[in-house]
Amino acid sequence: MGNSGSTSGEQCSWIAVPTSDTTASAQAPVHQLPFERTSSSGHVLPCEPSTLAASTIHDSSLQNFRSQVVGSVSNRCLSDRSGDVWNSFLETSCAPCNVPQSAQSVARVQTDPMSSNAIHLPTNTSTAQTSPILNPTDGCFVALHDYMKRVDDDLSMVKGQTFRVLDQSHCDWWYVECSSTGHRGYVPKNHLAAVTSIESNEWYFGELRRVEAEHYLQMPGNEHGSFLVRLSESQANEYSLSVREESSIKHYRIRSRSSRTNPELQRFYISRQLPFVNIQQLVSYYMENQSGLCCRLRRPCIKPVHPEPIGLSHKLIDKWEIPKSSIVLKEQIGQGQFGEVYKAVWNKTTIVAVKTLKPSSCDAADFLREAQVMKQLHHPNLIQLYAVCTQSEPFYLVTEYMSKGSLLSYLQSSEGRTLSLQCLVIMASKIASGMAYLEFRRYIHRDLAARNVLVGEQHVVKIADFGLARMIHRRGKVI
Repeated sequence: MGNSGSTSGEQCSWIAVPTSDTTASAQAPVHQLPFERTSSSGHVLPCEPSTLAASTIHDSSLQNFRSQVVGSVSNRCLSDRSGDVWNSFLETSCAPCNVPQSAQSVARVQTDPMSSNAIHLPTNTSTAQTSPILNPTDGCFVALHDYMKRVDDDLSMVKGQTFRVLDQSHCDWWYVECSSTGHRGYVPKNHLAAVTSIESNEWYFGELRRVEAEHYLQMPGNEHGSFLVRLSESQANEYSLSVREESSIKHYRIRSRSSRTNPELQRFYISRQLPFVNIQQLVSYYMENQSGLCCRLRRPCIKPVHPEPIGLSHKLIDKWEIPKSSIVLKEQIGQGQFGEVYKAVWNKTTIVAVKTLKPSSCDAADFLREAQVMKQLHHPNLIQLYAVCTQSEPFYLVTEYMSKGSLLSYLQSSEGRTLSLQCLVIMASKIASGMAYLEFRRYIHRDLAARNVLVGEQHVVKIADFGLARMIHRRGKVI
């Protein structure tokens, strides 16, 4: 290892990761190997690629150095380095050249945050992100999931069918026309995506944490080369590519840059030498070429769960009272705070759960208060209220049905006892996400327990039983 003077006047140490693979690859991007330098004061400076065990150069000759190593870069994975510690930082990249930084680099950055030369790691302070690409005015939309009509003016659809949106006045249900049949009707908005958007691609998972991506890719049905694209946890409006390599998962930062002459013109890349107009082109390229990834992309990761429509139908968005005659109770599945809980069918089409209030119970006001609370809250990890029946006793509270029952009983079952720690952590994080939403809406649940969390297919968890929930006034008063 040698030292040389930099343009800033500091002495810099160049450190290259040695490699046993010296095979040249003309297709391999320049920025493939972890390569970093530190100043004499410990600052982390922009990294450069190399296949040499050590090298001493001046900052003024960086461009020459780049051109010299283009033809000699070995065809190694952009995220390749032995050890789990390195793998845990693959999404942390050097800003100028998108090369993943090692854990040691991250530690040095965090211990000297005031350095003007340091690469500061972004901190994600938001609890949710929305995709920057979806444009609901594109006109042509594609069905992401199958949907079976529930009421007369609904429209059944099959995944992959295209539709023209005729009316968007309902926030959660759109009136559409099928391009192939000409049939018209209402469909759930969250089952559609603009044909030209990133959401229309099967490999796009939107907002998904790294640990969840790893869990999904390791589920049965996925194999070597399975992949997904998700929103980056640390950078707003950027993406990450997660790929399964045999039994391990690798993550790659998809960065973007704008043209200096036209700021609206973006390019997306994993390696700066391979920019693409959009994410779709990037994915298509890496499905044909390995080009520095751990393996060639083969097939999209299987999506274990699909979103539920908001509400039973567009007719019940603002109307919550439904006739009891539309509900058929099937079997009792539990004992609730106010009475029994049943598995039931609404309108002969949709399985629901029904909570009943015992006749002559003094808790009628609390029962209706729970309905009032639930109908104001919408979150993927909160039980969704569909409707109420209050014209005659016993009163009904109609909610979505969760097939696995309470979390308490599920964890005690044979299936629950075999859950991995990773799966349990994900379930806990989902519950925390639901509680964070309640806090954001200024509600206190006041009775959170495993018995009041319900479990669905693929370990989906949702918070239930809002009978004791209270809203906090802005001045701190509990209502």
